[in-house]
Amino acid sequence: MLPVTLTRYFHDSRLNVESYDCNGRVLVVRIEKEIGPELGRIIFKGVSFISLPSSLAGEKIRAELIGEVGSEFWSMWPVARDWLEPDDVAFQIESQDGPCLVVAKSLGYELIA
Repeated sequence: MLPVTLTRYFHDSRLNVESYDCNGRVLVVRIEKEIGPELGRIIFKGVSFISLPSSLAGEKIRAELIGEVGSEFWSMWPVARDWLEPDDVAFQIESQDGPCLVVAKSLGYELIA
């Protein structure tokens, strides 16, 4: 569900929101990895929920289908279940600044440099 190229060295990264198109429901986040170094874009498509600051230090990212998340997820995030579909994916980002969440249909990753 997560590209290996994205998860590699994610723990030493900086994420910055580049853009959000609410009509197209597309969120673009720029990621700069210290190791490599590597520069890329995370593209979330079919976004239905965002809890993400404009800039954060990335430590870990994981993905889980909404239909499979446990009760801990629902107690942590103020998301109405009826807004989401079972095939939506919860992309949880751990950061020094605290946990973040993007719920979307899919995620893509492209290298810039």
